[in-house]
Amino acid sequence: MEIPIDKILEKYTVSAPDRSVRQKAVSVISDVVGVSVSFESVSYQNGRIHVDASPLLRSQLHIHKEVILSSLEKELKKARVKDLR
Repeated sequence: MEIPIDKILEKYTVSAPDRSVRQKAVSVISDVVGVSVSFESVSYQNGRIHVDASPLLRSQLHIHKEVILSSLEKELKKARVKDLR
């Protein structure tokens, strides 16, 4: 009896690698806030994105936090982004 490969693999979840999450975060932040953020200033760990930026930019990120998180959720199908700091 043959079992289709998609049936075997559906119980495993594969999350997006750290690099792709960071790249998407940089592009979404620049689209939503209108300020470009360097790739090196963005880190991703345990579902949280941390942006090392000036206090002014961090306050803008906090204001647009829900829009950024919903955009990231749409762009990244498998990765779970819970928070933006």
